[in-house]
This record gives sequence, structure tokens and C-alpha cells, in this order.
Amino acid sequence: MNKIISRTLLLLLIAVAIHSCCAKKAPPEPDYAALGYKKATVINYALDGCMWMLEMEDKTKKEPQNLPEDFRVENKAVWVKFKPAKKGSMSICMAGEMVEIEDIKSRN
Repeated sequence: MNKIISRTLLLLLIAVAIHSCCAKKAPPEPDYAALGYKKATVINYALDGCMWMLEMEDKTKKEPQNLPEDFRVENKAVWVKFKPAKKGSMSICMAGEMVEIEDIKSRN
């Protein structure tokens, strides 16, 4: 009887150990809005000399000067932090404000 109880407890202990090491969850996504990021969608605005643009939640458009290659994907949802482009920056695209991206993250 003692062997049965000790084997059962051992198996139970092993099962708990396996479950606890394999059931790790991914850390929660940070609250990007609280960190100053804005929701946007990357669009290919192939009109009037424009190319890759950021369409903001309010449907305004921003022309990023430094959009990373990895984010040049049509309809990619992103979190973005940006500032106005430097004075004297020139573009023939007249669809939106020119901006410089400070940070950008994929949005799920």
C-alpha cells in the first residue's frame, strides 16, 4: 500500500512539474497608448509622388521620412511615436505632414 501511495505521489509531483514549466504565458503587451504611441496603419499611397504613408486613426496621413524596411507592408497595423520632420525637409508628396519616426512597433 505504501508503494502505491509513494508512486502516485511521485507521478503527481512529476505531472505538476511538467505542467508548470510548459504552461508559461507570454508577457502582456505594454500599454503603448499610455507610453505616447499612436495607432496607425502603414499604407502604400502610390499617388502624387508619395509612397509609404502612415494612416492615423482619425484618417489623417503622415509621411514618414525614415520608415524601416520591415514595416513597409501594405495595411500593417502599428504603434508609432513620431515628431515633426526637421525644418526645411522637402517632399513632392502633398498628402500628409512629414514626420520623423522615433519608434515603431507591430500592433496585433
